[in-house]
Amino acid sequence: MDKGYDGDERRAPERWKISKEISIADLVSIVVAFCAMLAAWNNLDKRIDGLERMSPVQSNTDRRQDEEALRYQARIDTSLANINQKLDRLIEARR
Repeated sequence: MDKGYDGDERRAPERWKISKEISIADLVSIVVAFCAMLAAWNNLDKRIDGLERMSPVQSNTDRRQDEEALRYQARIDTSLANINQKLDRLIEARR
């Protein structure tokens, strides 16, 4: 139990040691981490490929939505112009 220490050194914590051993748990955790990294990379690659394939479809959808928005804005502008003309006629009729 003494291990050859004298006085205060007997209660000193053990020093760090580096050994050339690899435990089975370390080996398994390294393999599992490597497999998880490969699975994540593969999943990310598939997601990027899917997004690249959807890019032309999304471009067409965006263009169509922009055209619809412009048509709606033109209809609103036309309606406002008609309302303004009617108001002008009403004002002129009252004078």
